[in-house]
Amino acid sequence: MISLRAILAEEAPVAAITGAQSIPTVALIVGGVLLAIAFIMGFVKGFRKVSWNGAAWVAGTAAYVLVSKIVPAGAFWLPLLLAVISAGGSFALFKLLAYFLRPKMRWIKDDINADTSLAEYGLEFEPEYLEYDGEHDYAPYGKRIYKTGYGAPSLFFRLLGGLSCALNVATVLAALCSLFLLVVDVSVLKTYPIGGIFEYPAVIWAFPYVKQYALDFIMIGIMMLLAKEGYNRGIVYSLRSIVITLATLAAIGGSFYLPFSPFGASVGALSSLIATCTKVFVNLGVLSELLGKLLAGFILLMLCAVILIILNLLLKSLCRTILDIKFTREVDSWVAAAVYLAIGAMVCVGIWFVLGSIDAMGIFPFGAMLSEGTLSKAIYDFVMGIVGPFFAKL
Repeated sequence: MISLRAILAEEAPVAAITGAQSIPTVALIVGGVLLAIAFIMGFVKGFRKVSWNGAAWVAGTAAYVLVSKIVPAGAFWLPLLLAVISAGGSFALFKLLAYFLRPKMRWIKDDINADTSLAEYGLEFEPEYLEYDGEHDYAPYGKRIYKTGYGAPSLFFRLLGGLSCALNVATVLAALCSLFLLVVDVSVLKTYPIGGIFEYPAVIWAFPYVKQYALDFIMIGIMMLLAKEGYNRGIVYSLRSIVITLATLAAIGGSFYLPFSPFGASVGALSSLIATCTKVFVNLGVLSELLGKLLAGFILLMLCAVILIILNLLLKSLCRTILDIKFTREVDSWVAAAVYLAIGAMVCVGIWFVLGSIDAMGIFPFGAMLSEGTLSKAIYDFVMGIVGPFFAKL
């Protein structure tokens, strides 16, 4: 087996990669099959009932490329801000389109008997509605989703649905293939038979565009993915998750810290608990004190667990009360989308901190994959200004 270091930095036997010349053919066959399956699925469901993520992703990237050519180049934060605006604008545009084109829906409380009451509402249950892109996870609100029926989609909307699903798959395949080409181009893999892929006319034509736009395409995709996750989750439930997570970690750490801390001897109730627990292991000699404190910590953790359960129920009830109002529910979703979009931008910067550090250590030349004037290059230059001097001193 060839090591990663050998593949990336050293010469390796050509025979180790047999059949590499067939990779383009295999990729085309697999990609064609996946696209065909996606088109059929979209054709069956219709345009209103399939995800539009691929179109939104392409639109966000196109918007960034256009705006970046208009706005003069500046500090690294400027292209990053333009990318955030482009990704957010595309996400918002497709959400607004969803309001008009998606099947209309009604919320019915869980305690309503769906079998006997649906006819009264003139509705039909549609579980697939939960799979639409950008739609909420409605389960936390204690309600179920029903929609007014549109009937079978027309041939036009079936074709649009097929194209939309195919585009969803095509965007993911394009991102993966682009990453593959970029890695091969800057590594020793290009000297292997697999490097012959760059002799294909299609690759010769496409690679300049791949080098210029692929990584920015992926960065914007990450931002939009997190924006969608934020919209689905909502800011209220996100804050609830953060509070419960932090409280749980604090409970675990505090429960086992207190018995071993100075408070274990100075606080009466705690010292009494430790003494009682220590008596349980009195026959174990020198281990009795240690095991007694661990048992006391476990008891404290159980008490904290009860408090956490009550806190979680109270916060969940509060969230449901807030989100039971349509206006606050929409505000909650859009605020969360904006916050998560900003988090997505920070994630992209964090990714380049990792890749830049690997580059600065001389492990892999990620910088060679980049082109001037791109978002990724701007972030990379900023990162290398920080990690470059640091690793140079090591």
